[in-house]
Amino acid sequence: MAITGKQRSRRIDRRYTDSVDTSILWKRRLGWAGLALGLAYGLWLLNPSAAKQFSAGELSKAHHAWNQTGCEKCHERLSPIKTTSFGSSSAIQSNNDRCNKCHDIPEHYPKRVKPTALAQEACAQCHHEHLGGNHNLLDISDENCVRCHKDLSQLAINSPNPVLNISSFDPNTTGAHPKFKGLMQDTGTIHFSHIQHMRPGQPAEVDARNAKKFTSLSPRFQPQYLARVDNDGLVQLDCGDCHVRSNDQVIYQPIDYQKHCQACHQLDVPHKLDMLDMKSLKEDVFASQSRTLKRLLDAVSINPVTEASPSSKQNDAKAIESMLVEKSKQSASGQDLIKLIETGSPSVRTEVYKTFGCAKCHQLESDPPQGPPSTRIVKPSGIKTQWLSDASFTHSAHENIECNRCHNMELKDKVKTSEPQQPSGGLASQVLIGDIDNCRTCHIVNEKDRFEAREAGNLRVATGDCIDCHRYHHDPSKVNPGYASGLPLAGRLDEGPLGSNQDSVQ
Repeated sequence: MAITGKQRSRRIDRRYTDSVDTSILWKRRLGWAGLALGLAYGLWLLNPSAAKQFSAGELSKAHHAWNQTGCEKCHERLSPIKTTSFGSSSAIQSNNDRCNKCHDIPEHYPKRVKPTALAQEACAQCHHEHLGGNHNLLDISDENCVRCHKDLSQLAINSPNPVLNISSFDPNTTGAHPKFKGLMQDTGTIHFSHIQHMRPGQPAEVDARNAKKFTSLSPRFQPQYLARVDNDGLVQLDCGDCHVRSNDQVIYQPIDYQKHCQACHQLDVPHKLDMLDMKSLKEDVFASQSRTLKRLLDAVSINPVTEASPSSKQNDAKAIESMLVEKSKQSASGQDLIKLIETGSPSVRTEVYKTFGCAKCHQLESDPPQGPPSTRIVKPSGIKTQWLSDASFTHSAHENIECNRCHNMELKDKVKTSEPQQPSGGLASQVLIGDIDNCRTCHIVNEKDRFEAREAGNLRVATGDCIDCHRYHHDPSKVNPGYASGLPLAGRLDEGPLGSNQDSVQ
C-alpha cells in the first residue's frame, strides 16, 4: 500500500523551528564578541601609547627613556632602517643623521678609506637595538668587521704596506691578525736602564758598592721611599714608583722629573733649562756656580789646612778660596761659562750640556739645517704615551696581572748598564712590550680553546674579538682613540661554567 503525503509529513516535528541549535548560538555570540573587541581595539589605537605594539622589543639602557613614546627619535614612518629592506638606500643617510644628532662621533678612518666605500653603511648595521635592557650596543660581533676587513683591496686608499686581509685574532686561521706595527719604532731619546733601576740601590752593576742607600736621600724625599727600604738599607724600587696610571685608569702618565727622578738625580740648574732667554740662562748658571762654591768651601772648612803661622794660614786660605772660585766657574772643558754665555758663542749649548750632567740621561739638541737655531739644550724625550695607537688598550682591565707578564725583561741580568749606548739591559731604547703572541696567551677566539686553556690552569682567559681592542669610530687626534666612558673594557673575561671565575682581570 502506498504511503500518503500525510503519512510522510508526520516524520518531521512541526515545532522544529522553535528548538535552539547550540552551534548557531555560539557562532552568534562569538561574532558579537569579535565585533566588540574590534571596536575597542580601534578606539585604543587612538591612544599614543598604542604605538609600542609595533616595537620589535625593549630598548637598551642607553635609550630606555624612549621605550614608551620615543619611537620618532629614531624611526620615520614608512621608512626602513635595515640596509636589506626594499628602498632603503635613500633612507640610510636620513637614519644615520638621526643618530648623529645625539652622537658626535668621527668617521671610520676617513684618510684611509675611500669616500664611497662606507656610503651605504647604516648605524643599525652594527648597533642592534630592541634586544632588551641589558643588551650592550657596543658588543659588536666579528662578522661586522670581517665582512670588510677580509679584503680591503677595494675599500682602502693606497698607502705604504696596507694590511688588506684580517679575518681573526686566531693565529691558526687564514687572515690572522699581524704583529703590532706600533712596536716597530721607538721615538725615545732617553738613556735609561730599567734593569739598573730595578736593582736594590740602583747600581750600574750587581752588588756594586755605590748602591743608593735610603739614608743618602734628602730628608724631603725619604717619606716617599720609606716603604721601599730592604734589609740592607738599600732603596728597592717598584714599577709603580715611576709608572702611575691616569685618572681614567686607561694609560700611564708621563714620567715627571720632580716626582720620579729628582730624589736621586738632583740638579744645580732648573730642569728643562733652555737658551730661549740668555739672561735667565746666565742667572741660572751663576746661581749654580754659587752653590758649587759653597759646597767646596764647606768641604775645606771641614778639613782645614795643617798647622802653620797665622799669616801663612791666612795666605793659604785666600789661595784656596781663589782656586775654588775659579774652579766653580769652570765648565766641563775648563772655560768660564758665564763669559762664554756673554759672548753668545755657538758652543754654549754643548758646554751647558756637558757641565751640568745633561748627558747622563739626554741627547744633545742640534740646530736645524735651515731657519733660526734651536733654543733647546737637549732633545725632547720622545717617550710615547701610548704605544698601541690604533687600539683602545686599557691597563684597568689588566690590573690583576703582574707587570712582567707583558713587559718582559730579566731584572737579575748582570750586564753592565752604565754605558749609555749599551745595546742590552732593559734600556728605554728597547720596547719592553710583548708582541701579539703575548696577548694570545689569554685572549683566545675559539670557545673550545678557551675552555681547554682554563682547564690547564690559565684563569685569565678572555675573548679575542675585534671589539675587545678596536673601535670603529676611531679618532687619531686623541691619545687613547675611541675610548670613552661606557665602552666595554678591552678583553671580556670568559667566565666559563658558573663559579669558575676565580681570578678576574676586569
